[in-house]
Amino acid sequence: MTVTSEAPRRIAHGADESAIPRATQSGVEHGEQALIDEARRRQRRRYRRLGFTAVVVAIAGVLIVTASVVYTSGRRAGRSTTSVRTPVLGVRTPIVLDFFLTPGTGFGTTNVTVDLNTGIASQAPDPVAAAIPRDGYIFVSSQDYWVSRSYDLRHTIHTWTDEYGAYFAPASNPADIWATSGSGQAVELNVNEQPVRAPVALPSGFIVEGQVGPNLVLTAAYPAPTLVLWDPVTQRVLAVLSAPDTVNRIDQIATGNGLLAWTVGNVVHFVHPDGTTASVVTGPPGMWATSVAFAPKGPLVAMVWQPALGTLLGGRSGYVALVNAPRGSSSTVPGSSGAASPVEWSPDGTRVFFPVQTRWTVPPVMASYLLGTSAARHLDIAGLGLPTHFPVDGALVVWSRDK
Repeated sequence: MTVTSEAPRRIAHGADESAIPRATQSGVEHGEQALIDEARRRQRRRYRRLGFTAVVVAIAGVLIVTASVVYTSGRRAGRSTTSVRTPVLGVRTPIVLDFFLTPGTGFGTTNVTVDLNTGIASQAPDPVAAAIPRDGYIFVSSQDYWVSRSYDLRHTIHTWTDEYGAYFAPASNPADIWATSGSGQAVELNVNEQPVRAPVALPSGFIVEGQVGPNLVLTAAYPAPTLVLWDPVTQRVLAVLSAPDTVNRIDQIATGNGLLAWTVGNVVHFVHPDGTTASVVTGPPGMWATSVAFAPKGPLVAMVWQPALGTLLGGRSGYVALVNAPRGSSSTVPGSSGAASPVEWSPDGTRVFFPVQTRWTVPPVMASYLLGTSAARHLDIAGLGLPTHFPVDGALVVWSRDK
């Protein structure tokens, strides 16, 4: 891997803001609703395939990662798939994995909960298409609507109406969600869909993809595809981060620990809230950064490098790297050969989880790497299997019953 680190600099200092249309306060801009509709589809793809981890890393005891798994039991919702208590991971903290599965066309969706301390897997109620962990609840999409739900998925706190917008992204406040409407505005909402601040006007055609510090990360599909940092207080563009010919190829947008990460192919940009560059990491030629996950605290970021999609080995034969984001230095996780997206941290930040497939003819397994140890460990989870033809859409929330 080639790693380059740059001194902090303005990516597009003094950018011509006249090229970015200002928000209008009345009516819906031509084509903006179409933008919102496409953004919702892109959001579900991103949460399923890429694991958008913005801000989630700041939540004690809760992290999110895209996962691809197949439920191997036909038991009814809420019933345990195994009664044998066989610990999967020997840790003191009781860690639970909530899998939201979309095996593929014609298979529908289902939820599975796995307690790594007992090895018991059970099917949870209601299908879920996407999930964003928040402080005190999980924000989940059940195909056509979103709800605030308890960590164990058993209790619905609030069913959302989309009154303030239909495209959602995590806020810097770990308890809140940003909603973008088709009228050029965004609102920060709490668990009950109540505004916590006045609406923020956005440049015409832009939507909120995340938040780093006090500033919003925005993308637009027209008049020119653009990724920008937006100051919601002064209503100005702080930095234009991407060129129009690259924004449509952005694979991931993630934030954590005061940094923004955005990826294009084998290049990962780490950016400060003011738009200056912290570092730029370049992976091997032909490899993509298919998953980026900030540790709950500290400088480390876990990344999966895989051959580019569309190539012979696309989506396979990857490995996991640990990157010091401020410095841009990197090291390979031992025993991660064959890794696939996604990768994510345990709630205490001591280990990372990721799927690995050693041979194409055998199904992948979930693996865990404890920082400082000699190699990653494959996890034997009874009643749960990954498909041989990986990946399959889904999401995974990792949380602790102690929290």
